[in-house]
Amino acid sequence: MLGQSLVARLRRFLRLSGADQKVLLETCALLLAVQLGLSLLPFQIVRRFMLGHVGTRRRQPPMPPERIGWAVSTAGRLVPRATCLPQAVVAEGLLKRMGYQAALHIGVARGEGPALSAHAWVECLGRVVVGARGVTEYVVLGPAQPTSGRR
Repeated sequence: MLGQSLVARLRRFLRLSGADQKVLLETCALLLAVQLGLSLLPFQIVRRFMLGHVGTRRRQPPMPPERIGWAVSTAGRLVPRATCLPQAVVAEGLLKRMGYQAALHIGVARGEGPALSAHAWVECLGRVVVGARGVTEYVVLGPAQPTSGRR
C-alpha cells in the first residue's frame, strides 16, 4: 500500500497544469542526473555539462525565474538527498537556457564547533531564486565560474 505522503504528493502533482507537470518532471530528471554526476565526477565537469546541455534549447516565451525556482525547489523535495549544490547547478542551467543571466554562489559559515557549513544558491535579476534560506549567514567564496576544460 502506498504511504499517505506519497498519495498526497501524487494528488498535488495531478492538480498541476500539464505544463507544470512537464516542467517538474524534466527538472526532477535533471536533478537526478546532476546529483548522480556530482557523486562520480568533479563539480566543474558536471556544471560544464549542465550548462552546455541546457544551453542548446530555449523555451519561448521564457519561463519566469520564480517559476524555475519553484520547479527546482519542488524537485529538491521530491528527489532524495538533493542538497543545495545539485539544485543550484540545475537552477543555473535552466535559467541560462531561458536566456537569463544567473550566478551560482557557494558560501561558507561557521558551524557547530570547529566545523564549517557550506551552502550553494543562485541569483537572477538581483534576487535569490534557489537556496535563499540563510544566505546572509554565509561568506561567499566567489562566483563559481565555469571553466573551459582546456589548460
